[in-house]
Amino acid sequence: MEKNKNNKNIFLSFSFKISIIFSLVTLFVSIIILYYFYYYSKQNILNSLQNRIKDIGKTGIFLFEESDLEYLKSLDNQLNKKLIVMIKEDKNLLKEIKKTPPGETYEILTEEQNKELYNSKQSQSIVQILRKIKAGSSPQVILKKFYKMKFYDLKTQPFLRFIYILTTIPYFDDYSFVKFLFDADMEEEDINQNGKIDSDEEGLFIGTIWNIVYLPSLQNAFKLKKIQCENEFYEDQWGIWLSCYIPIFDYNNHFIGIMGLDLDVHSEYNKLNQLKNILYILLVILLTGIFILSYITAKIFLKPIIKLSEASIQVANKNFNIELIPSSKDEVGILTENFNLMVKEIKQYSENLEELVNQRTKQLQEALKHVQDLKEKQDGDYFLTSLLIEPLVKNLNKSRNVITDFFIKQKKEFVFKDRKKEIGGDICITGNLRFLNQEKKIERWVFFFNGDAMGKSLQGAGGSLVMGVIVNTILSRSAANDKIQNIKPIQWFKETVFELQSIFSKFDGSMMVSAAMGILNEHTGEIIYANFEHPYSILYRNHKAVFLEEDNSINYKFGFPDTKSLKIIRTYLQEGDVLILASDGRDDIILKETGEMNRDDTLILKIVEKSLGRINKIYENLTEIGQLTDDLSFLRLEFLQKVPSNNDALNYIKKFIQNNQYEQVIQFAKELDLINEPICYYYISYAYFKNKDIREAKKWLEPVKDILKHPVIEKYKLHLFKLTE
Repeated sequence: MEKNKNNKNIFLSFSFKISIIFSLVTLFVSIIILYYFYYYSKQNILNSLQNRIKDIGKTGIFLFEESDLEYLKSLDNQLNKKLIVMIKEDKNLLKEIKKTPPGETYEILTEEQNKELYNSKQSQSIVQILRKIKAGSSPQVILKKFYKMKFYDLKTQPFLRFIYILTTIPYFDDYSFVKFLFDADMEEEDINQNGKIDSDEEGLFIGTIWNIVYLPSLQNAFKLKKIQCENEFYEDQWGIWLSCYIPIFDYNNHFIGIMGLDLDVHSEYNKLNQLKNILYILLVILLTGIFILSYITAKIFLKPIIKLSEASIQVANKNFNIELIPSSKDEVGILTENFNLMVKEIKQYSENLEELVNQRTKQLQEALKHVQDLKEKQDGDYFLTSLLIEPLVKNLNKSRNVITDFFIKQKKEFVFKDRKKEIGGDICITGNLRFLNQEKKIERWVFFFNGDAMGKSLQGAGGSLVMGVIVNTILSRSAANDKIQNIKPIQWFKETVFELQSIFSKFDGSMMVSAAMGILNEHTGEIIYANFEHPYSILYRNHKAVFLEEDNSINYKFGFPDTKSLKIIRTYLQEGDVLILASDGRDDIILKETGEMNRDDTLILKIVEKSLGRINKIYENLTEIGQLTDDLSFLRLEFLQKVPSNNDALNYIKKFIQNNQYEQVIQFAKELDLINEPICYYYISYAYFKNKDIREAKKWLEPVKDILKHPVIEKYKLHLFKLTE
């Protein structure tokens, strides 16, 4: 509470806010402009210095005579051979060299060997050339016949501080290590005259190996054999530098090595820092000026707004006798006039407030009653629709070998006259069918259908209602009175699908239904199945759940205006298999763990395995991990076992009939799981007829009356149906 109180006491004037906004915009634009100016200046300085070093280096190359270049090649070969011999004699030498840290060196010559090579006439000629190049970068011309290592004083100190020649080393094709041939400053001398030899004043031995991993530009100079320069200043304990690397070729254009030149850029670096500081100061001055100028300007232009603000405070304190005089004819003047009109209207409202409250209360009560009437009417429509759908959602399967079960949870719940109901687009239907196969045997099949009509609440329920009526009508037409279809099961399935599509296509896309449907031979486990843009069905076998479909086996929804060939899946269920059809409510859940919609289509497989294929348990596990956002339905089929056909059933029944043992026929029929001989139906009907049960007799004869054409049976049929008229 204290924190909220403190927040209410914080007040920032509009003038101050405008100043802040202008200052931030200025800051953003200024930073971009000043940074570009600084970057452009720095790049120009870098390019100028690089060109300067390159010109000095290229000019210096022409100081080398042909004999000097031949000596460099000879010395390089001599050092390489010596290194190869040393590595052969000491197998750990190469490992020690590779352990040299970046920027550090490793000497391969002794002091005596170095003196012998360095003091030779050819070596001194090379050193003198390097020192002449160095002298050429002095502020004043210093002409000497012989240049000592320190041939200058502090006033005439050359800008090129270090010049050296590097060559490659065997065993290092990546140029991570190179070796020094010569340096302009290879001797040990107290150059700064501080009375001691510093690290940069120590002598450098010919052939010293140098780790240049941290110098990619130098490595590129060796790889490309072209001039390379560093693209940035670098600073160490001896100063601030910019380096360039010039390749050295002999008169036959054969590559010898690299001449490195290190330029002292302390002066240029300081100038860049001075420029940076000036830009910082300029930025601060600019921001301060913009803030002050925008604040004063805002104060002037916002003066009428401030008057309006003060007047609004008085109105808030119920002083309605205030009127402002417009100071201009612009938008602020119009705002002032509108404020005066508003105050007058508020004054009128305040004087007639009680009457207005009563009037508005009456209007609100009438509107609320109208809304309640509409709500009750809507719930009545929901209730009526739910009553129409309920008898259509039927688990009519009576097979003892294929167990079917439903679970339906519609998203929309409502209460009508104290009766709690649900309404939605999900629907499940099962039933039984009989077909006469090619061997003139009767096969029993289980029909199953799980659908989801598109649309919310009443629209989805309307699609579900239409689909339920059509499917139940087809089942009733195909299976009434244990009717036996004299066509192939797959032909019946195709005709059913085409009939559903034909009816729903007449809605011109305004009513569509996704579905998974099929028929299952309750004795062999054969399944004929099709998916119409429905979630993949799940096969649960041996405690493992997998999808039945593949991506290329999906048909369009029922009612989709386009058409394509029907894709059917034909397979067999094994004993104990469970097939689960489900709507997309199984995937459309908001996960409690992340608070986001589930994106994992395989999550349902894990839930099915965890639930051991039981649909009530699947629902419980789904609601444990997330919140349902759509209608949810499950249709479960469990295939118990393959039932062998009873080939002896007909012989037993014939024997009983011949012996007039009609009770035994009836009892035997009740115990049979499979009766696939049409003639058996006639004999069982006849047994019931002899047992004076005309109703059952007609029931058993009805399925085969159009199949069996024997004259005796025809005569019996006429007699039986005449008795039941």
